[in-house]
Order: sequence, then structure tokens, then C-alpha cells
Amino acid sequence: MSLPEPIEDGKRDNSLSYGRTPNSPASITPEDIKGWIKTVEPTFGHYFKEKYDRLKDDWEALVKEYYWNKAVYEAEINFKPKIGQTYYLYERKNGTYFLSLLSYENTGWKGYMGSFKLTPEHSWLKK
Repeated sequence: MSLPEPIEDGKRDNSLSYGRTPNSPASITPEDIKGWIKTVEPTFGHYFKEKYDRLKDDWEALVKEYYWNKAVYEAEINFKPKIGQTYYLYERKNGTYFLSLLSYENTGWKGYMGSFKLTPEHSWLKK
């Protein structure tokens, strides 16, 4: 197979608006895609809205988890918590917190804030 001869006027094949040889591709004209865009636009918007909503929900859960962890770590703890164990957070009348081994069901103490489990990452999982 031989290469086509170069055009004498110095133009390159890729700058021509037409094919120079029988094997050259036909002229390509852009399609009108406005109708296609109108049909896929709702799907496109829906995809990103769902993704945004999931990220927003994840962010809100992360912030909530952070504040609970902060409350537990700032609480008075008079024992060394063990991973996998459940502990109980209470608020005193003066606004300070303390972590207890005793559940609300067993004590009936006022100021019960929730039960928390220590994870292997040393974060507190609110139950």
C-alpha cells in the first residue's frame, strides 16, 4: 500500500473539509443534539441532586457523631473504657457530663443522655 501523494499547495489532509482519497472518511457534520439534551437533562439533574442529598445526610451524621464523641471525651470518666463495651452518659444539674458503667434502666438517674459503645477506632458509637 502506498501513501497518498502530498497536496501540492502545501495543505495537510487534516485541514481539508473533504476526503482527498477514496479511503478518506466522508465529511463529518455535527448533529443537532438540542433534543437529546432536553431528554437527558432531568436525569442529569436528578443524579446530582441525589448525590448531593446523600453527601448532605452523611455530613450531618458526621457532625452529630463528632459532637457526641466530644461530649463523651469531655465527660468525667473514672475508669478505663474497654473496646466493644457499652457505657452510659449522664448530665449533672450543673451541666457537666459523666460516663457510667450503670445503665439508666438499673439506676433511674436523671440526666441520661444516651448509651455509647467504644469502637476499635476509639470513637464512641451512640446506640
